[in-house]
Amino acid sequence: HDLASWFEWAISVTKELNFPELEAQQRQSLGIIYDRQCRWNEAIATYETCLSIYRSLGDRDSEGYILNDLADIYAQLGYLGKAISLYESSLSLFTELDNQLGISQVCASLGNTYLNNGDIDMGANMIEKSFEISKELDDKEGVAHALFNLGNLYFSLKRWDDASSIYESCLEISFLTDDSRGKGYSL
Repeated sequence: HDLASWFEWAISVTKELNFPELEAQQRQSLGIIYDRQCRWNEAIATYETCLSIYRSLGDRDSEGYILNDLADIYAQLGYLGKAISLYESSLSLFTELDNQLGISQVCASLGNTYLNNGDIDMGANMIEKSFEISKELDDKEGVAHALFNLGNLYFSLKRWDDASSIYESCLEISFLTDDSRGKGYSL
């Protein structure tokens, strides 16, 4: 059996035990697996159930992260308006909770989605905000991610030298933090 099947079984046991916190966490993990397997409809349904559980528990921080996960899927599928709406809901929650790491992560994703939707100014503003927060938090991976997004912005604006310089900075940070995903994106 695959990992998704194992989580589906674990969720059924957890539901029988009436332990909603663990069920929500397991569903979140299952949603990630479905996402990685490009099983979009299953990922969306799993995240929506997870979101409902977190809301019933009053776990607003986890709600913000699930909204972000849902938005990521909709952005990947090209439903940019839906993605932007979900990112903005997530950003609003994280702002209310003063979750700076969450704000930084959502701003990075929201910035890219605005760029993909043709709104260069909003995209640039969100990416800059993500970069500044990541620097304040000393979140090196967040800084590298924001730099990569800025590189993409400059690349789309045909500012080749600026994009190249930023990609090199991103690559340096990715090597320092041993962030293999960042290395791959930067190359």
